[in-house]
Amino acid sequence: MSHHSISACRDNYEEIKTKILNCGLDEKAVGRSSADLSQIEDKGTIYLKKCACYPTGLALGCPLPQRGVEEMLWETAIAVRSHIQKIIGKGRDKGGLAFVPKSGYHTTIVNRTHYENSDCIEYLSPVEFQTAERVLLPYQRGPIIIDYNGMILAPTGTLLVPGYPKGECLFHVRQCLEDQVEKFKEKAPQTAHIKLGHLINLLDDRQLSTLLDFIYHLGESLNFSIAFSEVFTPLGNIPLDNA
Repeated sequence: MSHHSISACRDNYEEIKTKILNCGLDEKAVGRSSADLSQIEDKGTIYLKKCACYPTGLALGCPLPQRGVEEMLWETAIAVRSHIQKIIGKGRDKGGLAFVPKSGYHTTIVNRTHYENSDCIEYLSPVEFQTAERVLLPYQRGPIIIDYNGMILAPTGTLLVPGYPKGECLFHVRQCLEDQVEKFKEKAPQTAHIKLGHLINLLDDRQLSTLLDFIYHLGESLNFSIAFSEVFTPLGNIPLDNA
């Protein structure tokens, strides 16, 4: 089975859910999110730094084409942060969650570089942009549609809304881009999620179990589709419908 397929995508979400139940949180990853990847802005709200939440290659969204969905996801992230703060109690650093800015919500197609692999973040080059335009040309016949459903927490502490692409277009585009640009193979995405934020407090087993129950229950209210009519890149957007 190809690692770029809807079946592989579903399997990856199940693997994430199973791993956090069996192994808990990755202390190093959560610690890095707190110490290196987040910063306080906007009246004390904690956001992720650009290197941890901004597309370096090609993505869908950033911002999402539906403002109402952005607001819904933002309110969901706030609810999760409030629950984390409730769990950790008084007398602790009550940050809870470092947010992705709502204007930055996206689903990654390919990464140019990734914060988990390197401290040196590099963005799409002009030559790579031109290559991406050529790769996308046969796919410029209409939008890429993704159904989003539920919410999960990865062992790294990343809060994700799983996405399930309709058809194989997204997976074909990923594979073609990776075949053309070697750099796109590094930290190649296996899913189609939207990231809402990073956990920045370590939790014990009981606290984590309580949080996961809350996240899965709250995620039951997340069920929506987005039609993406263009691809975001740091050098400009590429349309998916030239009709």
